[in-house]
Amino acid sequence: MRRAAGSLLVEIKENQNEITTSNGKTELLVMTVNTALERGYKIVMPPAGRERVSRNLLLIEAARARFNLTPGEARILVALTKRDRVSKEDLCAALGNPLTKRKVVDVLVCKLRKKLIPYGVQIGTIYRMGHQLIDRDKVRTLLVEQEAQGEE
Repeated sequence: MRRAAGSLLVEIKENQNEITTSNGKTELLVMTVNTALERGYKIVMPPAGRERVSRNLLLIEAARARFNLTPGEARILVALTKRDRVSKEDLCAALGNPLTKRKVVDVLVCKLRKKLIPYGVQIGTIYRMGHQLIDRDKVRTLLVEQEAQGEE
């Protein structure tokens, strides 16, 4: 993703905590896209990136509606559906800010576990690594059904 910042072109690579400006300077990324928009930066994203982002947002909204989740819980659930094992750092990044404290992820996962019990969905802990969704296919099916209902 690129952002016009004054006269500099800023390249933000997906799932990274750093940005590289057009003058070659590398800086720590300390703001989310929403914060950048609030500050007046223009976000330039290739078409493929827009599709991926909009699909992700649709899944997050489907998760919120289907399981009655908060935005943070929904982002974690969607991140867990994408891979077998997800590190806590990746879950922090899924929340929209890679600088999020790991304890925040722990609390959201705890709350998410309780909300998923009625659906027979479990979140496992992988020692010193992160978390995994025990039945990813079941959750994906529920999300796709919810997404289809939302489009009607």
